[in-house]
Amino acid sequence: MRISKVSVKKLFGIFDHEIPLNQESRITIIHGPNGFGKTTLLSMIHGLFNGNFGVFYDVPFEEFCAVICTGERITVVRDKSAADSEDARFRIIRECDDESVAESYDFANRRVYLKHIRNVAASKSELEQIQNDLWLNFDTGAVSTTQELVDVYPELQAELHAKLTPDWLKRLCEKIHTRFAESQRLEGRIPAAPFRNQYHNRRRPIPIMPDTNVERLSTDLVTKIDAELKSYATVSQKLDSSFLKRLVETRRDAHVSREELIKDLRQLELERLDFEGLGLLDEDEDRLDSDLVINQDDHKAIFIHVHDRKAKYAVLDSMAKRLRKLLEIVNDRFKFKKLIVDRNVGFVFHSSSGNVIPLERLSSGEQHELVLFYRLLFDVKSDSLILIDEPEISLHVTWQRKFLNDLADVVALSNFDVLIATHSPQIVHDKYEWMVDLQNPEAELSDDAVEYA
Repeated sequence: MRISKVSVKKLFGIFDHEIPLNQESRITIIHGPNGFGKTTLLSMIHGLFNGNFGVFYDVPFEEFCAVICTGERITVVRDKSAADSEDARFRIIRECDDESVAESYDFANRRVYLKHIRNVAASKSELEQIQNDLWLNFDTGAVSTTQELVDVYPELQAELHAKLTPDWLKRLCEKIHTRFAESQRLEGRIPAAPFRNQYHNRRRPIPIMPDTNVERLSTDLVTKIDAELKSYATVSQKLDSSFLKRLVETRRDAHVSREELIKDLRQLELERLDFEGLGLLDEDEDRLDSDLVINQDDHKAIFIHVHDRKAKYAVLDSMAKRLRKLLEIVNDRFKFKKLIVDRNVGFVFHSSSGNVIPLERLSSGEQHELVLFYRLLFDVKSDSLILIDEPEISLHVTWQRKFLNDLADVVALSNFDVLIATHSPQIVHDKYEWMVDLQNPEAELSDDAVEYA
């Protein structure tokens, strides 16, 4: 299921925004100055469909609505009678396309919500409350507020979602996948020195600097390639074991000419070279002769061989397309260094002189690009809605101009929707038809909005 439109009324007490999502290009750009609520809109979408209702407590608004492609509407309505954000209550309503209310759910005020988070966090052995609203992770050394725990720890969010979300909304969330691309967070938060010194010896040493996402994703890529190669090996074994039987049973006059077989074989050799260059297969020393001649007696065997190689390579095709696009994006941008993929190591960068460059030596902008596009290519479910906030952060102007064209190629490969919040004209570049410009009502902010800012 896909989201077709989102809207909000009286955001910060002033803005009424309506964002129709482009269904054809699958990329929608929210453009506007700082303070118009771009990031907040993304957070509200993600919070609603991931059970992270805490986002609604901090934002002054009257009504938030997401319209599904089926015509259903999911609306969050804020109780106007609440004196402040601590006492505010909300109702989530699901309406059918005939505007009848199908289900509704009232969720508690902030104090009750935070109590639920603390109860779940207290059951985690790696977390300890070190101040009234601060939690320390002994494994990573990261410090988070109570409400931040829901964003930082997906497993905690999942437990909270299971505990607080009604069944009808859970079923809807299983069909609508949203993901907030963490384009700016390369590393976890590190506690200040007093916290490190005070808690360093309590359980285990706290690392001063955790692994970067780039290193974790490099390891993740090795795992993904290994899984693909296991599938490749399974298909290969099955086909090879039945080769002789199929050779006997295949008609002698298989409806493929010798010229077509030679053409297929040469094309398969090119595919094989491509897979080798992508690090998926080892180099094959048994190359075909350029002047290959197929005798009539060989016709059946080569016909089956071509069929089998096509079936084997089809297993690797999706992975190859994604690796090819990742390498194309990275090597087009990163200067004086080249990325190759080693299926045993993952990402390997070489300098122009041939030396290996450690992943932590990549610039923040390079890490940002590599992490973002890797996740979009390899870690997104079909028909998900990906929310990207200010992708221009750490990007050179030239990279910003290339961003949407590369993103469109990735979307075509993985079939997901994207909602981007930006105030960079370089990101928009020439894709004005994908843009929704947030309007300024030219009115004064309410007291709630001033307080929120």
